[in-house]
Amino acid sequence: MIGPFTALENFIFKAFNMFGRASRAEYFWVMLVYWGAMIGLAYLDALVVWDRIMAFSLPPLNPLAYGTVYLFVITLIPRVTLSVRRLHDAGRAAIWAVLPYCGFVIGFWVVFGTLTALFVGVANGQLAFPAGTTLFQAFMSMFDTPGQLADGTRVLMVLGMPLLVPALYLLLMAWPSARGENGFGRPVRSNAIKGTGKAAEHNPFAAYAILACQDDGGPTEAQRVANKQEVHSLYRQRVLGLSD
Repeated sequence: MIGPFTALENFIFKAFNMFGRASRAEYFWVMLVYWGAMIGLAYLDALVVWDRIMAFSLPPLNPLAYGTVYLFVITLIPRVTLSVRRLHDAGRAAIWAVLPYCGFVIGFWVVFGTLTALFVGVANGQLAFPAGTTLFQAFMSMFDTPGQLADGTRVLMVLGMPLLVPALYLLLMAWPSARGENGFGRPVRSNAIKGTGKAAEHNPFAAYAILACQDDGGPTEAQRVANKQEVHSLYRQRVLGLSD
């Protein structure tokens, strides 16, 4: 299994590589580090906003004043390519990599439409943002006659999509790797021999490892004497120039 350092190394050096495959371990190690850093930066950004509010001043309106924005933008392309390689490893189409961003658009539509309708629609009953009006009317229909329950069911489905989309995306990222080689290459495996830490895939001497494990008791005393005699004879002939 790929470790965290190898996963982060691939994340950095394969930032623009959409080919090949990435295992589940590689993907989730990177996401663990990413979301840990994102939560930490979000906490620091929240402290900045809270300090401004307590000082009765506006928080920074420039998005670049927040560390979470920097982290999101800098890691955007590497995260997309990593998701594509993970989908390749699971045997899925790369188009599924845009799923979380579709969820973001849907969530923005739901939140913006609902808030606009709640703050403005109640006052005048008419709204310039039709999606918000429709959503608000469907929401209010949940409390009307039972015959209008279908509208309430639809609004629950719409409100649930921002949660359903990330859940579906997480399921795809956790999908088991396709067995064997597929159209995107060979499966990702660790190149270490268990208990040795040595590379095995391209080690030309790996086939001889069994020879070192054989225990035949070693040479006999007669073989040792014969070997010494042979060495002595070769030394006299090739070094001293003497004949036996």
